[in-house]
Amino acid sequence: MASTRLTVAIKEALVSQLIDHAFADRCRKLVAAECALAQEIYDHTMDTRFLKVEGGKGPKLSLRKIVAALPAGWESRSNYFKAEVGGQVMRFGRYKGMSCGYSSGDELVGTEQNTKDEIIPWAFKPGFVGSHTINAYDANHEFSRRAVELQGVREDLVKEISSMRISTRATLDSATTVQKLISIWPEVEVFAAPFLKSKTADEALLPVVARERLNKALGLPPSHYEGLEEK
Repeated sequence: MASTRLTVAIKEALVSQLIDHAFADRCRKLVAAECALAQEIYDHTMDTRFLKVEGGKGPKLSLRKIVAALPAGWESRSNYFKAEVGGQVMRFGRYKGMSCGYSSGDELVGTEQNTKDEIIPWAFKPGFVGSHTINAYDANHEFSRRAVELQGVREDLVKEISSMRISTRATLDSATTVQKLISIWPEVEVFAAPFLKSKTADEALLPVVARERLNKALGLPPSHYEGLEEK
């Protein structure tokens, strides 16, 4: 049977699938927590900051009431804002949490991608842009403590994902065909099998320690080859 060459494209597809399998759930939970904090900061700012209306001669109204009273389309809209928390300025997103918002290696995996129709930006007073700092909280404020904690979790998770990408790529580079990959790392068969032109019965295995470490880190279930004796 013809072997299927383990091309760069197949390797990258496998890395993506394995990393998503291992980390997507943690990433989604983190982004959900970040988005919840961002919404709380937005709501707190809109309800507790007051401005005088009518050129400064009228009554003080909350930002939320001012924005709600504007004619349709007069408000500014943004999916992001910045806030000073514990002495540092952080960027918060309505849908992407505390992502940097650009390709910097900071993006997580497996997070939800909203369609255009699902995205409803926050409403701000006219003239607002996403780079504006909307509020400031000292280091003892609950928002600051949570933001710093979430920032640390994100940084650690991004480093863990990056490290596991390197380890996974190194293992994939040890094989030249999909069949060989499955024979030395049978736990990835469920991910690699769709790329097969045909399968072989090669039973050679990765060194047990390296294989078990990767399986544990990536959350892979035991292979059905485990415990089978050669016949």
